[in-house]
Amino acid sequence: MKHILHTIFAFSLIACGGSSSDDTQKYQVAMWDESSQRVQIIQDNGNVLNPNSRYVTYDFTLDSLSAKSKETLLTIDTISSPLTCAEDAVTYELIITDETGTDTSYLSNNKACNNIEGLHFIDIEEITLLIEKISEEFIFSDIEE
Repeated sequence: MKHILHTIFAFSLIACGGSSSDDTQKYQVAMWDESSQRVQIIQDNGNVLNPNSRYVTYDFTLDSLSAKSKETLLTIDTISSPLTCAEDAVTYELIITDETGTDTSYLSNNKACNNIEGLHFIDIEEITLLIEKISEEFIFSDIEE
């Protein structure tokens, strides 16, 4: 009886450990890779008084990005949780264009509203840090010139 309980316990540990890491791996996909040529970041500021300030677009080609920015882009993976649906908040859409001209869209994880099947989500904190890093580099490069 003791041997049976140990066997059941061992199988339950293996089953629990294997499925959670497989699920995490299955949903994480790198957003940027060697074929990526352009990143567009569309920031939606939600309901604002001035409609002209609702959207802000950042647009960077591969040639305009520093090595540090490219390294940062390579570290950003898609996520499957946590996902939320922001009613009136800042949200983002990232569009990555590859060398064939194909666009792939990624949404901030607070934009998971309605039918989300087949969509790619990125942690909003990673997006804001990316914008800060890239913008900071462009500001400093303008000052130096």
